[in-house]
Amino acid sequence: NGEYKANREIATSRLNYVKEEPKPLQEVETPNCKTIDDLAKFLGASVVVEGVENSDQYNTLKKAGVDIIQGYYFSVPVDSDGFEDFIAERIAYDNRQKA
Repeated sequence: NGEYKANREIATSRLNYVKEEPKPLQEVETPNCKTIDDLAKFLGASVVVEGVENSDQYNTLKKAGVDIIQGYYFSVPVDSDGFEDFIAERIAYDNRQKA
């Protein structure tokens, strides 16, 4: 049975991340979403949510216990050169905030 084989593979695999597809924020606290998050935590995996575009979404997801949050709220997609520039700018910003 294909379903049994898939379940067995999940049970014996090492799982590092569970990536949830973007969803309306009103669904973050629903039982289905909570079940996925709880399953990920039980398996020792981090929960990743993409598509975050503003601080309200970010704060809601942090409150819900999401481990890794990504999206335009932080940065537009960048290539490797752009990433180096992004990190350099972020470090400079953090240093200015500390001064």
